[in-house]
Amino acid sequence: MTIYSLEELALVYAHALDSNKPELLGGIFTLDAEFASPKRHLVGRDAIMSLPGLLASRYHCTMHFVGNRLIHHVLDDRAWGETYCLAHHLKGRSDGLWDNEVMAIRYRDEYLRTGGEWQFSSRNLQVDWLEKRVARALEARDTTTSDGDLEVPPSQLAEEGNAR
Repeated sequence: MTIYSLEELALVYAHALDSNKPELLGGIFTLDAEFASPKRHLVGRDAIMSLPGLLASRYHCTMHFVGNRLIHHVLDDRAWGETYCLAHHLKGRSDGLWDNEVMAIRYRDEYLRTGGEWQFSSRNLQVDWLEKRVARALEARDTTTSDGDLEVPPSQLAEEGNAR
């Protein structure tokens, strides 16, 4: 199991939503975690794991850009913070273009560390504003391996000094 830092949790969350990976999402929430948004309130890891599938059923694709991440307070094994995000949600149109709903989001986060592992214990999504844009999708490129992980050529890793 991968142990993520507080700052990494928001990035993993975005990747899990955009890649439709409910198990990955579940792994960063406590068993009794809560997720709240203007449209839903989910309690428990299993309920929260439904989010990637919900997005996949509503949109052709999503892309969450994580911005500011501020940890306000850490007290022993608990922490509180805020994360900004611009979330793009694409839906197809009959004219070949795409509707892109862009949400400016703030997450109010609570974290719990158990067994040395940080997880979300609460995530409260607040939409500050919504923009509707028209997008033109480019040719799709497959940048994943068969298991859905990003493919990075080993030569590139070695060139950057990041060989595993």
